[in-house]
Amino acid sequence: MSVYTAIHLHTDLSNQSMVEVVNNYKQYIDKAVDMGMHSIAFTEHGNVLSHYNKKMYAEKNGLKYLHGCEIYVTMTLEEKVRDNFHMVLLARNFEGFKELNKMVSTAFNRKGNSYYYSPRISWEDIKNTSDNIIISTACLGGVIWQLHKNRTGSANSQVMLAEVVQWMTENKHRVFLEVQPHYHVEQIQYNKMLLNISERTGIRLVAGSDTHALNPEYDKARKVLQKAKRIKFTDEDSFDLSFHSYDRMVEMFKRQSIFTEAQIHEALQNTNVIADMVEPWEIDYSKKYPKLYDNPEEVFQKKISEGIVKRGIDKLPNHEKIVYAERIQHELEVYKANEAINYMLLEDDVKSYARSKGVRYGFGRGSVSGSIIAYLMEITHMNSIDRKLNFARFMSKERISLADIDTDFPPSQRPIVQDYLLNHPKLHCAKIITYNKIELLGAIRDVGRGLDMSLNEVDDIAKGIEESEQYYRDKYPELFYYVDLIQGTIVSIGAHACGIAVSPIPLDENMGLITVIDNKTKEPVTLTQINMKEIDAQNFVKLDILGLDTVETISNTVDLAGLKWEDILPENIDTEDEKVWNSVIDDNIGIFQWESDFAHQIYKDLFSNETIAKIKAVHPKFSYMDLFSLGNAILRPAGASYRDSVVQGEFYDNGHEALNKFLAPTLGRLAYQEQIIDFLVQFCGYSGGEADLVRRGIGKKDKALLDTLIPEIKARFISSMIKRYQTRNVVAEQISEPFIQVILDASNYGFSINHSDAYSAMGYVMAWLRYYYPLEFITANLNVNIGKQDKTTKLVEFAKSKGIALNGIKFRYSRSGYMFDKDTNSIYQGIEPIKYLNSAMADGLYELRDREYESFIDLLIDIKDGTRTVDLASLTEEEVTADDWDVYATGEEPPTITVHHVDFGNAKSIGYKEFLLQDLSKEELKELNKLEKHGGVRYVGTPVAINSRQMQILIALNFFSEFGGNRKLLKIFEFFEKTYSPKHKLKTKRERYTKTLQFEQDTIDESLSLVEQCTSELEFLGHIETINAEMPANILIMTEVLKHKTYTRAKAYQFSTGETREFKMGSRIYAQVPFEERDVIQIVNADVKPKNKKINGHWQPSPTEKEVWLKEITFIRKGVDSSGE
Repeated sequence: MSVYTAIHLHTDLSNQSMVEVVNNYKQYIDKAVDMGMHSIAFTEHGNVLSHYNKKMYAEKNGLKYLHGCEIYVTMTLEEKVRDNFHMVLLARNFEGFKELNKMVSTAFNRKGNSYYYSPRISWEDIKNTSDNIIISTACLGGVIWQLHKNRTGSANSQVMLAEVVQWMTENKHRVFLEVQPHYHVEQIQYNKMLLNISERTGIRLVAGSDTHALNPEYDKARKVLQKAKRIKFTDEDSFDLSFHSYDRMVEMFKRQSIFTEAQIHEALQNTNVIADMVEPWEIDYSKKYPKLYDNPEEVFQKKISEGIVKRGIDKLPNHEKIVYAERIQHELEVYKANEAINYMLLEDDVKSYARSKGVRYGFGRGSVSGSIIAYLMEITHMNSIDRKLNFARFMSKERISLADIDTDFPPSQRPIVQDYLLNHPKLHCAKIITYNKIELLGAIRDVGRGLDMSLNEVDDIAKGIEESEQYYRDKYPELFYYVDLIQGTIVSIGAHACGIAVSPIPLDENMGLITVIDNKTKEPVTLTQINMKEIDAQNFVKLDILGLDTVETISNTVDLAGLKWEDILPENIDTEDEKVWNSVIDDNIGIFQWESDFAHQIYKDLFSNETIAKIKAVHPKFSYMDLFSLGNAILRPAGASYRDSVVQGEFYDNGHEALNKFLAPTLGRLAYQEQIIDFLVQFCGYSGGEADLVRRGIGKKDKALLDTLIPEIKARFISSMIKRYQTRNVVAEQISEPFIQVILDASNYGFSINHSDAYSAMGYVMAWLRYYYPLEFITANLNVNIGKQDKTTKLVEFAKSKGIALNGIKFRYSRSGYMFDKDTNSIYQGIEPIKYLNSAMADGLYELRDREYESFIDLLIDIKDGTRTVDLASLTEEEVTADDWDVYATGEEPPTITVHHVDFGNAKSIGYKEFLLQDLSKEELKELNKLEKHGGVRYVGTPVAINSRQMQILIALNFFSEFGGNRKLLKIFEFFEKTYSPKHKLKTKRERYTKTLQFEQDTIDESLSLVEQCTSELEFLGHIETINAEMPANILIMTEVLKHKTYTRAKAYQFSTGETREFKMGSRIYAQVPFEERDVIQIVNADVKPKNKKINGHWQPSPTEKEVWLKEITFIRKGVDSSGE
């Protein structure tokens, strides 16, 4: 059977610029194998995305991987000309791989002219490629046909075409003319032209299909998706872009009636010639630790010594110093063995920079908390010796692997650290790419548009699919036929939220780089062209710069409370403060990892007086922090089997005093992975590294491996029990069986104490700050959780329980975020989260907080005009005769003109309000006009950057309530806007000021109606805050309406309680009273019914959950009527 090599093929990774493909690389490789192919090339549009995965999957399936790209060529980078001609480049070897990657990376440079609509490579750069690059002329968009047709209208197109052909002729040992089998008039003309060039120059022809689809079904699916995305290519129906067999390619070429059969087969065989030209290369799996210092080991030891002093280890008693010294020496040897010293210095460099910029970070994350050296270097804040954490879980001589440390930073400050890495002069760094795929709901909407279905109908399907998927699949088979084909398609790329690749070797050559525009900053962001797993697999270092709200809350609370960061670190805070621990029993709000109702119940049981008493009776040296960490472990699904026993304080007897003592901190349970390591070390004689390898081996559940490991563990355990604890053989045998089973279970699901302890420490600090600094803690937490209504509501309730008042936005008290007032023990909401408002405006208004105002008009002038004082200069007059007047030319005597001199040197400064109110005579006004006319008036002050709409929002939300009701203030503001302008002359301003003051005095003080107020709050705050206890409980305002085919689901705000109610109603009831958001309704009758839930794959009434169904309702009002009543 004859086979060819697909040398021009696109997957959905070509969609990063425009959606064209719905198939992934695995589908093509699988089909290539089925067709008996030996090699396959991937030539995405302008990129080499996921090249590692493609290579690995191809080679796993017996195919040679050809590294390629369909690039965009520009004839010049000097001008911004949108030529962007196509050309296929293939890497001949590893040097070609790096050369191609670098060219593609350079093409994405958006700071020069390389990127113009598409990533472009100049013709000059093509000419400078080495013999390590193989070239094919690509499709009708290629340089030869486009210059021939002169699509750019260039006067030099034929000269350039001749130059291109001449260069290709000179490089015909690696250049091929690509003919394609599509039955399209231009393709046929182009193929004839290429045949002529080939016969004239000797450049070989090669067959390509420009594959964009696996088969005709997927080709139709991609066109449906393109139609949905409004992407249209002229005459595309004339192109069959499916993945064809050899025989099908022959048939298609024959239909064109251009080539002889021998020429067709030669062009197809030349694809295999290209594949044979490519030399396979091996992936470099060496550890790629960046190197920041010429003498890393010396620097490392110096930093450890500095840490010993800074952490106060040098002041400990000698016998404790020895413990630290031995541990440090052991870890140092392990770091050397793992060649990880450079990595630790990298971590130190990042953390040192963060501290220098005032950026705090979490106490620890993952297994690194087990390293005492990491603690001394302030990479973590967990003292692993004090807390008995396990280093071998992080690193060992026996398990040589790439070090990996993740860090939690405040989300608002994370960019500071990311930018430092991305611009580091000694490192090659880039953010890590992620792929955005079409999920089920998106696929339904896209296919619906592509099939010209009614948008309302598609919307109903999307909203109802979760509850009635099979119903909709049966009703709309064509829709779901295509949905299943396109779901999972990559349609765009983005930056990983926290991952940054950090390398000692250039990323543009070894990974490839690509740029996208950041949605927020509108600036280009550079990404790797391989994803996180591909980077891990090749042992490149990646740093996860994570954002954690808890760290932000702790950091902000510390600042608000006037504390130092060191004050709340684990070694400096009293972790056995019973008042703090007991406070969490009352309320779990803000306690890291314990905020769910389920977690709170576990905590209340675990820390109850009864449980604590039981634990103390058996374990007198019991620690609250140990118990808290254990609680964090049993919250996980893995802890379900012993959770109930632990929360009751019941110890598990392991059959021997030594084992019970060993597991006393976890009530006799093997709760942590590190405990398995410690057990294997203490009771079986393994080294720490060996023990971790055994633990990992057990976790894999490989039967052959278990058959070796389990007898070995058992024999070592029995021997140790006999020798060390004088246990009889038969007893040791009896103990070993159940305990080894516990190990087997724990290896599969055990939690990490290294991670749990660090996170538990942060949870405790949250509780400590909440207990001793509630005002500051709640303020910080509210600011961190802006926009999270459920969390905000709970924080407000907690504040009330502590006697802290939460006030709405208010002039003089509110800034951009929440602010607390210690004198009144209250918190004021911030302005920035409000719709259409911003922090600059909030800060400008806060600047006015200490000024005294006798009227709202005075405040408005301060805000809109900004004038504080008026400086009046001295004005003198001088008569001047023109010196250069030519009397003989004009026949007239030179004129005398009056020149006014303005002198601000001794200006008279007057308060603006005082000036506007003072009584001036007509003569004084005349002088003032003259002074203003000649620039002798200077206004001192700055207006607040706020527009009319923003002012109206603030007024409606009662921000300026000290000046009267909001309806009154809205009327005054409207009149002021029409009457007074900062651009008016002083005389006019004086008149208008008096007029507006009079209007304010004459305006009746009144507020918006209840519904108007609630509507304003809903629109601008996103929720309603006003409560009217006198309103009947069955009158509500609609806040959310979701209409389905057979029912409507809605949420409504209850005026009388301030609570949001949810309910459903059948379509018939809704049709009678078709309410929308902001309508006010009265519920006349309702039922409570079991909620439908999917149980064991079937929808059925829930035995526990209920929901309200309305039976009868009436309208009270539709929205807000024109009268505002």
